Amino acid sequence: MSDDFQLIPEDNQPNNAWMISFADLLSLLLTFFVLLFSMSTIEINQWQKLIESLSQRLNPSREINVIAPAEERSINKIEVKIATDLDYLHTILTEKLLASGALNQDVTLRRLDDRVVISLASDALFRSGSADLSPKADAIMKGVGDITRSLANAIEVNGHTDPSPVSGRNYTSNWELSLARATTVADQVRAAGYMDDIPIFGYSDSRYSEITASNLTQNERYNLARRVDIVVREYLPR
Repeated sequence: MSDDFQLIPEDNQPNNAWMISFADLLSLLLTFFVLLFSMSTIEINQWQKLIESLSQRLNPSREINVIAPAEERSINKIEVKIATDLDYLHTILTEKLLASGALNQDVTLRRLDDRVVISLASDALFRSGSADLSPKADAIMKGVGDITRSLANAIEVNGHTDPSPVSGRNYTSNWELSLARATTVADQVRAAGYMDDIPIFGYSDSRYSEITASNLTQNERYNLARRVDIVVREYLPR
């Protein structure tokens, strides 16, 4: 074999010449379709329908419900009352009763576990066997009314008697007499300006045994038993 003969190595790189021909073909097709479109007649109605159809699909309209504003209503102002603390109330009542001169043997004040009790001596308010107020009672009830009218706490009025049989012809028992006297005092408290309901009770002499002080004579115990109690509770009226 001649030394002048040489093998030319085969070129393994890809031949991209076909892409040039393909691009030319696409250019010709595009030109062809542009010419066809330019020579065709567009129907406006069909074109408008097409646009509307695409618009609805791409941007669908939504129905919006507008909520009308609610009718304006007037709101009544509500006054909120809070029951007065009994310790504070006892202090205030003591000061007011002392200032008015009403705190004496006829009017006493006691602070118990769940209440404050204003005790009014029946002998200072009523005639024997009667539930009608005596002339002396006016000054006492005025001083008490000045205090009770401003109370927010619930109050009740309890009538008590001693164990002696009832005297006079107006009442047949101490039960009736004690209830009638409680009613009279409650009416005075309402008339003075206390606005809430006032429960009234007549206990006759059923609470006489609670007067247990050993240094009292029987007459003194009887005097303490004949009374009307204005009981101030630790809660608001119900």
